Amino acid sequence: MLPRVPAVSIHETTGAIVVIADMPGVTPDQLDITMDQDMVTLRGSVTFDTHAGFQQIHREYACAGFERSFTLPAEVDREHIEATIKHGVLTLTLPKHKSLQPRRIAVTSG
Repeated sequence: MLPRVPAVSIHETTGAIVVIADMPGVTPDQLDITMDQDMVTLRGSVTFDTHAGFQQIHREYACAGFERSFTLPAEVDREHIEATIKHGVLTLTLPKHKSLQPRRIAVTSG
């Protein structure tokens, strides 16, 4: 079975790009985030608990896991990427290089 493509929302602030991915059933130890050159890949696996003494006779939910890749823009500071997952929702924070963030320039007279 092929992995599902998780639904995502992508937001941008002045300091970062934030990717929110829906990966129900995935826990931190089942999540693998890799970066290869300009590509970041999210992989999450899902396991199903089997209950002792019960025999499964029907299942409508089956998932081989989740996988999705993104090309990182040049302004992302690859050394400071952060990821958290809570209740199957992954938040991937891609900070922008400080040198590329807007800044205020002081003006002096004379």
